[in-house]
Amino acid sequence: MFKNIRIATQLSFLVGLLAAALIALTVLGLYGQSEAVEGLDTVYQDRVLPLGQLQSIVDNYAVNIVDASHKVSDGTLTWTKAQNAISTGLVEIESAWQSYLGTLLVPQEERLVNALKPLLASADAALSELQQILQRQDQAALEAFVSDKLYPVIDPIVEGFHALMEVQIEVAETTYEQASAQYLSNRNMIITALVVVLTGGVLLAWLIIAGINRQLGAEPYRVAEIAERVADQDLSLEIQTKANDNSSVLVAMKRMVTHLAGVIAEVRQSSEAIHLGASEIAAGNADLSSRTEQQASALEETASSMEELTATVKQNADNARQASGLALEASATAERGGDVVGQVVKTMHGISNSSQQIAEITNVIDSIAFQTNILALNASVEAARAGEQGRGFAVVAGEVRNLASRSADAAKEIKELIEGAVSQIQAGSSLAENAGTTMEEVVGAVRRVTDIMDEISAASQEQSQGIDQVSQAVGQMDEVTQQNAALVQEASAAAASLEEQASRMEQAIAKFRLTRTASAPKQLPAPKQGRSTKPHARPAALPPSERLESPGKPEPRQTAPAEDEWEAF
Repeated sequence: MFKNIRIATQLSFLVGLLAAALIALTVLGLYGQSEAVEGLDTVYQDRVLPLGQLQSIVDNYAVNIVDASHKVSDGTLTWTKAQNAISTGLVEIESAWQSYLGTLLVPQEERLVNALKPLLASADAALSELQQILQRQDQAALEAFVSDKLYPVIDPIVEGFHALMEVQIEVAETTYEQASAQYLSNRNMIITALVVVLTGGVLLAWLIIAGINRQLGAEPYRVAEIAERVADQDLSLEIQTKANDNSSVLVAMKRMVTHLAGVIAEVRQSSEAIHLGASEIAAGNADLSSRTEQQASALEETASSMEELTATVKQNADNARQASGLALEASATAERGGDVVGQVVKTMHGISNSSQQIAEITNVIDSIAFQTNILALNASVEAARAGEQGRGFAVVAGEVRNLASRSADAAKEIKELIEGAVSQIQAGSSLAENAGTTMEEVVGAVRRVTDIMDEISAASQEQSQGIDQVSQAVGQMDEVTQQNAALVQEASAAAASLEEQASRMEQAIAKFRLTRTASAPKQLPAPKQGRSTKPHARPAALPPSERLESPGKPEPRQTAPAEDEWEAF
């Protein structure tokens, strides 16, 4: 039942159960005491105090009213004092009566109270008459009232209050009997619960103890003795267990001792193989150290060559940048020349247009000269017809004809000159257009040269960056090689330490005492041969455009505690 429950849980459950039972009994006792206190409070508030209130009413009727009336009648009390005494008594009676009516009334009390109310009303009327007599100080009326009316009114009231007082005593007695019965019931219940709880606690404790013994498999001192012997490195002990016990602590310790003895035997045999492996590791580390030193020397030479190559490539890149700048300047100059040639072409076209306009004007002049010549010829004909009167006009016509002929000749010469100039201007314009086309071709060629120089400069820059990366990679390889050399030295030291630790482990394991079966040697696999010391093929070089990530500096390796003297590698 308790097999899969923790011992702490079982004990906690037992303690919790007992605590819960104790709390329940305490609550039950407190509840009984609370009921007892409540009963006493009821007796005091509803019975004892009302009893005093009723007694106060009776005393006021007897002393302040009846006695005061007799004293006035006998002359031992003045009228005024008697009147004051009766007034005070009536006030106290009314106060005590109202206080009594505010308490808890049983049915019997209610019947008596209902019977007293008309009596109190008649008594109030009679006492009012008595106060009037005292106020008038009528001796005869007072004596008649005392002898005829006072006692018939007061006596029934006093008897009724006495009956109420007896009821208070009876109810208090009944309440006491009920409280006694409740006390006996609570006492018996607490005793019964206590017996049940103690019986259950004892039974549960017995079950828990039996379960603990089953879980241990033996007495605690026997389990402790076995643990002490295992702690003393004695694994040759024989542990006896019960026939049906397969899950106790003792059975688990037996399996632990058996398995531990087997492990110790295997470790003892493996330590020899570790010793042999450490020797092989030391030899391999020596060979690796030699090859690592050779690799470091080769990397140093490679790094030096890469530095020289880097300087040459950087110089080529600088020259390419300068050539690119000169090409840009030549391109700008060619563009400016092309603009000037374009302007010359435009100017030649303007001159050609102006020459054509001049030729047209010359044609007009030639036409005017021709028409003038015709007019002069006509004038000469008319002068010849006129005879002697037209001789002067003929002379003028001849002069005009000469001028027209000269103007025509001059216009013809100007036309010939302008036609020659126009043909030359057209030839110059054609040459200027050809020069503009040639300049555009020069500008295009210069631009192509500039683009090629830019590409050469960019390629040189990329080559420079790639060589820088290669130089960094070689430097990093050199650094890593140096670190590998240091690690090889550490590995050599670690191999020596491993050999020493194997010897210590053999000495430590030899302290364990094993049975003959556990200490029998087992055939161990032969250690593997060391790796070949032939150099491996060099891996292919990476393209210069690939950026090599710089390997981080190796983190320092944590060493084992000083007592082991191991060094990680």
